[in-house]
Amino acid sequence: MLIKGKTPFIHDIESFPNFFSDSVINANSGNIKVFEISSRKNDILDIIKLYSNKNIIFVGFNSIHYDDPVISYIILNQQELINLPVWEITKKLKEFSDFIIQNQDHTVSWSKYKYSNLFSHLDLLTMMFASKLRVGLKELQVTMQYSNVREYEGDFNSYLPESEFDNVIEYNKNDILSTKELMLRLEKDIKLRENVDETFGVNVLNMDGVNLGVEIIKNNYLKETGKSWNEIKDLRSPCNEIDLKDIIFDFIEFKNPIFKQLHKKLLKTHINLEQEKLAKKEDKFHITCYLEDLEITYSLGGIHTKNKPAIFKEDSEWAIIDSDCALNIGAR
Repeated sequence: MLIKGKTPFIHDIESFPNFFSDSVINANSGNIKVFEISSRKNDILDIIKLYSNKNIIFVGFNSIHYDDPVISYIILNQQELINLPVWEITKKLKEFSDFIIQNQDHTVSWSKYKYSNLFSHLDLLTMMFASKLRVGLKELQVTMQYSNVREYEGDFNSYLPESEFDNVIEYNKNDILSTKELMLRLEKDIKLRENVDETFGVNVLNMDGVNLGVEIIKNNYLKETGKSWNEIKDLRSPCNEIDLKDIIFDFIEFKNPIFKQLHKKLLKTHINLEQEKLAKKEDKFHITCYLEDLEITYSLGGIHTKNKPAIFKEDSEWAIIDSDCALNIGAR
């Protein structure tokens, strides 16, 4: 498997005041390499060399918001860091790691490292979910029914005994192996983004489905109008009322009788946004239908079910293991 012509390396870092590790796996060969900065070794030059390889794309989970900026910090500050003793390197990396975690809302900017684009990268979390729907890797491991869900029980803020170094590395390896499994399950989604990039000339590799569509529309609009993004970014639609038949394409049709009936209802629906704002919760627009054991509700907020997470409709290859559309992942 190649992603945009590059070999995918899944990576994941761990940072303690006296220990730093970066575990990577070549998704094609299966070879695992662990880079370490600690009292027993200093691989900082090897880390810098690895991320300078332009034939690799680094794949992670939430890596855009954590792993990638930390690696960028190492590269951009390499002249200072390579001349420091290991205990001071790990201390600085831990301080920067904590800085990122504590400022995820960007009240303090670390965009210099987040947007440096020093190496090719793919973040499976941002590709899968919009920001409000994102989940942790351990939760996703459970959802995918991954064979080994493992959490590190130690204190990341404490000095790590040397006897614990290898335990952290094993935890690190488990994360990259589960992320590799997730990447393989999402191969079609990755290929879709590659095709969009090739067809429309827009980089959507790290975008969820909604933002992918918005980016295509934006790109086409800018080409047709000759305007720049700065000229249109603050424009808003004044539309407060809409007939759904005006925005549902004519070619859409369903074979399932339940969805046929739903389609007819939607085509007859008129929505007034001002009235929706004032309406009680039970009076707001919603249409509920039942598909076998699933209760599905369509509303302005999206499509959701009221069922508790469970296994629905499984066969030898696939299983829906969570009824809510935000978390459906087929068991591979």
